[in-house]
Amino acid sequence: MPVMRLVILLIAAAAAVSAAFLVNGMQSSSTPAVIPIQTATLSEVGQAEQIPVLKVLVATTDLKVGQFVKEGQLSWQSWPEESNTSSFFTEEMSPDAIEAMQGAVVRTNMMAGEPLTSEKVVHPGEAGFMAAVLTPGMRAVAVEISAETAAGGFIFPNDHVDVLLTFEVDVERPTGITEETAIDTILNNVRVLAIDGYYRPVEEEAGDAVVGHRATLELSKQDAMVLMAAQERGDLSLVLRSISELSGPSGATANGLAMASRRGAGSDGVRVFQKGVSVSPMSAPAGIVQRNQNQQSSENSEFKSMGGSELPSPQYTEDGA
Repeated sequence: MPVMRLVILLIAAAAAVSAAFLVNGMQSSSTPAVIPIQTATLSEVGQAEQIPVLKVLVATTDLKVGQFVKEGQLSWQSWPEESNTSSFFTEEMSPDAIEAMQGAVVRTNMMAGEPLTSEKVVHPGEAGFMAAVLTPGMRAVAVEISAETAAGGFIFPNDHVDVLLTFEVDVERPTGITEETAIDTILNNVRVLAIDGYYRPVEEEAGDAVVGHRATLELSKQDAMVLMAAQERGDLSLVLRSISELSGPSGATANGLAMASRRGAGSDGVRVFQKGVSVSPMSAPAGIVQRNQNQQSSENSEFKSMGGSELPSPQYTEDGA
């Protein structure tokens, strides 16, 4: 074999060996080093993610303004301790809060799951309690009562009543002027807010009578004026309504509005004649706007005398007519 060919073969073999070593080195350097992975148990993971919590008092249902808090409407719920819970009721600090809140009145609308604070409720006897109980736009007006004039003491807060006025009326007869007693309904279907300082809703009571000296009624501004005028005219009585009649019209009757109108403007110049007999006016004269006329059709007594028959509807005439 020629010497030159042998040299070429040796060089080629050396190059092949060098290439093999080079490729092998490149593969070794590209293989990543194996790093051991530390594992943790599930219990260890849970302990690391656990957040301190407190039991706070929350509403279990939506609560509206003026609503009494009842049993089952509040409960304890876990709440992150790191959040600002200083104004919340906590089970640790107030374990009897659920019982203490029953009978309180909601001052602001609350959603289910919302934490309770002292600013969101007011208790009977506290400042602002009656204002929280009142329906928006209504007024609280007190009236003197007794067992005889308040259904024997069986009228409770949240009941609805009619207000009757008993008054004396002068009747001019051929033999002279006589004074007779008449009764008229001046307010229909009004809500009782309280009896004296007693505010609890009727469904919480065992049925015992509540004999008080003053009833607080929920009235509109106009109805309050009617009641004030009626107190000057005669004696007032509260008549309990059936629970099935609470959805009907409420407020001043036509006769009640007419009476209040005359108390403000005076009744001089108007005389009432019934079959030729002159009597004191009570029903509204022509031209006065009368409210609740539909409900009055069945209740308008038009001067029922005590122990006597129902008087006919009066007819109005101006003096000198």
